[in-house]
Amino acid sequence: MARPRGRTRYFIVAGGRVAIDGRANAVPTFSNLKASAIDADGRVLMTWDGYLPPAEGPFPTIIKALPIIPAVAGDFKTAPLIVNFVAFQRGGFLMRVTDINGKPPTRSDAFPLELMVEVSQYI
Repeated sequence: MARPRGRTRYFIVAGGRVAIDGRANAVPTFSNLKASAIDADGRVLMTWDGYLPPAEGPFPTIIKALPIIPAVAGDFKTAPLIVNFVAFQRGGFLMRVTDINGKPPTRSDAFPLELMVEVSQYI
């Protein structure tokens, strides 16, 4: 990735399409990004090979995530979903996935469910 002269370095450290419904990832991910299955509260713990919680500092670790909502014959299979970052933890970073009313998706809504995720760091 190119950067303007004199600016901090910026790296993509993990990324890809990640299943959050208990299935294996359909395609390989960068840095072996993987996720736990979504729990009853909508929480998903994600991690990658070599993950360490970010140290406090002036430059953040950035998490970008979008739900992948497949369409069949022009109709969406699930209701719109919202993905929120919760916290960095010892074993990974915690996300919460809900519908537009703040409720976790039901099993029928959430399966199959994948997120498109990119993790980047400034160093």
